[in-house]
Amino acid sequence: MERGTSAFYESIDKFQIEEEEKPAFYVIPKQMKMFERVKTTTGFVILKFLMEIDYTYPNYSQSYLYNQKIGLEFIFSRLPNSRKLFELSELGIPVFQAKASLSKWAKRDYGEITNENFEEVKDEMLETFQQRNYQLQGKFVNSIKTIPENKEKYDTLKTYEEQLEELKKQIKDLEIQKSEELKLLKTTESNVQNIQDLVTEEESKLENYKQEIKYYVKLESDNKTLTQNLGKTADKLNTVKEELKKINSVGWFKRAFKLW
Repeated sequence: MERGTSAFYESIDKFQIEEEEKPAFYVIPKQMKMFERVKTTTGFVILKFLMEIDYTYPNYSQSYLYNQKIGLEFIFSRLPNSRKLFELSELGIPVFQAKASLSKWAKRDYGEITNENFEEVKDEMLETFQQRNYQLQGKFVNSIKTIPENKEKYDTLKTYEEQLEELKKQIKDLEIQKSEELKLLKTTESNVQNIQDLVTEEESKLENYKQEIKYYVKLESDNKTLTQNLGKTADKLNTVKEELKKINSVGWFKRAFKLW
């Protein structure tokens, strides 16, 4: 099983771990050991898996929180007793117990895994760990005790990550604010354009009114001239009428010989 174990774990790129009511995170393993014997102060503990972490994502600091290693067990498997779990915690090894409903490979008896069936088991294990969006759901069953050296690294990185998240939030807020300002600017530009269009329309109306006023002023002037001409014509007509009256009042004999 030695050949198969190393070959399989070299194939694992990443997988996810999720605790209840906590965001899932990716684990990128540096090395994974199966049936690892861990020495404790009272003897040893055999873990189904002992995983050395290369890094975690999205928070790099999380790998130092777990001292860059996680013991992995499953609900159906026999956990170390509480004393052993305590000793593992003291050694800085958190133990994560995943739910059993993962894949049939996890329930196999390791004595049944041979070179002949290894490829089948390998495919099952890869599906479990690397299936897209797959999450090992469960909980840590012992206290997570970060050793001082890693605690310092964790606190420093965690501070940077929190600052980075705050900066990302500020950038997002600024982008939202900018977007709102752009919308407002576009609305303002649209309103300005509408006002300009309205002003142009009113100026056009005003110009039409001016032309109408000029027309009516000219018409009034023409009417005044016509009235004056009509008055003069009427005066002339009255004069002619007076002359006709005079002529009519003289007898025909005088009119014929212009004796009047």
